[in-house]
Amino acid sequence: MLGDELNLRLGYDNRVFARVIKTREFIFTESDFAVLSEYKSQRTRYVAFSQMYLHYVYLRAERTTAKYVNKDMKAGIASMVKTLSPNTINLYVVKLAHKLFVLFNGHRLSPFEEYAFLPEDEISLLTENLEIKEKVSEKMEILGRCFSSCIRSDEYREHLVRWICMCPFDFPTWDSFELACPENTVSKVRRLLDTIQFLVRFTSFATTEMLRSLKSGLHQGRSFHLRTFGADSASCTAGL
Repeated sequence: MLGDELNLRLGYDNRVFARVIKTREFIFTESDFAVLSEYKSQRTRYVAFSQMYLHYVYLRAERTTAKYVNKDMKAGIASMVKTLSPNTINLYVVKLAHKLFVLFNGHRLSPFEEYAFLPEDEISLLTENLEIKEKVSEKMEILGRCFSSCIRSDEYREHLVRWICMCPFDFPTWDSFELACPENTVSKVRRLLDTIQFLVRFTSFATTEMLRSLKSGLHQGRSFHLRTFGADSASCTAGL
């Protein structure tokens, strides 16, 4: 019996998804389904924005961190931002587009209603004018402050962890509320997590506020990856 809510359960007991990420605890309403379905009509806008955004933050991050070095298993001592070709960056674009849609619209979804996120005016700035190139830097600064707040004070941490843990659900292919949401394969979730790491890392390096807060930690050998968001997201990456 569906009623007003549908418990989105995976079709089988996958230990990574059901036990580690606890996907069985996600319950979505019909209103949530309506919000998530909006992506289908906005996909082109979000893909175009993702392409502009990733290329922009990568170039900024590469330029900003040029004087800092990091130990690399293959290259030895190397720049903290690896040299990537435009084609490599484009591989992240399509995967990131929908994750950005969920991040920007998470405040409208019931699984996020208990968790604080950005002020309404900043959310509006994120969701509006996606196609305008001149607005990319403004959105980068907002996301940079968001990630910085999470890293330095745990602000927005629960919201961001919740966002990461929704990676197993393949919302773009969910066509009917009467059916359970399709799930991604483990390998696809790994790629999504890698894409999120790309977004967080390079947005953080590209914003000067974040760079200043990281300087002392980086010289002390602190690691910067998804585990920064806490034990829950660490479990996600460890399980995959």
